[in-house]
Amino acid sequence: MATLKFNKFAEDRKAKRKPIQELLTVQNSESEPAAIDNLEKLGMLDVASKHGSVSTFKIVVLEQQVDELKKENLTLKTSTPMLKINPKLIKASKFANRLDESFTLKEFEEFRTEISSTGGNVQPIKVRSVRNDDKSDPGGYEIIFGHRRHRACLDLGLDVAAIVEDVDDRAMFIEMEHENRQRKNLRPFEQGVMYAKALDAGLFPTVRKMAFELGVSPGSLSMSLALARLPPEILNAFSSPLDLQFRWAKDLQDLAEKNMGQVLKRVEQLKVNSRRLRAVDVYRFLIDGDVDVSANSPSTKTISITGQKGQSASIDHNEANNVVVVNLKNIDATKVKNLCKLIEDFISDESVQPLNT
Repeated sequence: MATLKFNKFAEDRKAKRKPIQELLTVQNSESEPAAIDNLEKLGMLDVASKHGSVSTFKIVVLEQQVDELKKENLTLKTSTPMLKINPKLIKASKFANRLDESFTLKEFEEFRTEISSTGGNVQPIKVRSVRNDDKSDPGGYEIIFGHRRHRACLDLGLDVAAIVEDVDDRAMFIEMEHENRQRKNLRPFEQGVMYAKALDAGLFPTVRKMAFELGVSPGSLSMSLALARLPPEILNAFSSPLDLQFRWAKDLQDLAEKNMGQVLKRVEQLKVNSRRLRAVDVYRFLIDGDVDVSANSPSTKTISITGQKGQSASIDHNEANNVVVVNLKNIDATKVKNLCKLIEDFISDESVQPLNT
């Protein structure tokens, strides 16, 4: 059996590795030229020459492989297994950061279709066990992160792939927040709701401490909180709070604190007279009042009716929004109750058929 020349270092190394060599029963059946040729092709000739012989080099490589296998085995023993869980056994986090409305948007419908095409969520969600004092209640699980994946599987009737890990509230919140920032960005309002829940639960003593722990800008966090804590009158003026923008936070917060009376008047104008407005137009109207919110838009038809003794009516019908506004003038106060009864009967009677025009 041909071998490469040994140097003293290799002899010493071989002697130290003799028990391992005997255990592995490594035999070098290649001729010296063939061995050198193979090592050169693999780019390992220089490495092998440091060990003095092909046999010694093989032992070094095999020992490295054994060490790697030991590490992999340790990783498998300590890692958390993935389970398939009925999504009905899993509830949303107490710090849930997705509004129900976000699950009705087109982007979620596309996401759900993607989950369906793969037969479930490829990337597992993470949950923690929920233990109840009531022995008749199995408890189930609470989501740490992965609300969209869970909801998609729930809608589709598919088991959800999940990793179970028991963590406390603070650790759960931090992990959930980090995971969501790496994936689909939350809307500003949703972020604010999430941060407000954590502060109200006492997970962090201050906004600045929370921002430091999460690794986010204190300014962005504060603006999100400001949006989430706006009065309901302002939030309801928008078609959806999901439309709110970071840059509007300070103006709307100042308006709520300094001139709530003006806010209420403008909100009433929006309710009674407005057509469907973009979120930015609602914002501008609340702040400056310089947006035309009248119902007389191109999609609005106005019908005028003239009665007796100066009484008149105009009916504005916004076909785009299915809004009907009735304006009456010079109406006898004694007729108001009759009018209310007529309107009540009209909107309650499903048998009313449209007239041919």
